[in-house]
Amino acid sequence: MDLKSSRISVGVHTLTGILAGYLSFSVNNTLLSFGLAMGLLLFSALLSQQLVGKKDLKWLVGNGLFIYIFVWLITWIFLFNL
Repeated sequence: MDLKSSRISVGVHTLTGILAGYLSFSVNNTLLSFGLAMGLLLFSALLSQQLVGKKDLKWLVGNGLFIYIFVWLITWIFLFNL
């Protein structure tokens, strides 16, 4: 069950990270894009906790936060360089 929970959490954070990267590129305002990205991070954390159950902060950081930030920045940089 823990592997399934990890996959669900990584999938949710990857999809919202892509959305955050696209929104950060579209907004073109650093402060607003950062605020949107942090709002989407909170949304994805709450959504993944609803889907997999309550987990501790260490699990959520390892299976969500780092993935989200990495995908967000990669998507934003990729779209910026197009």
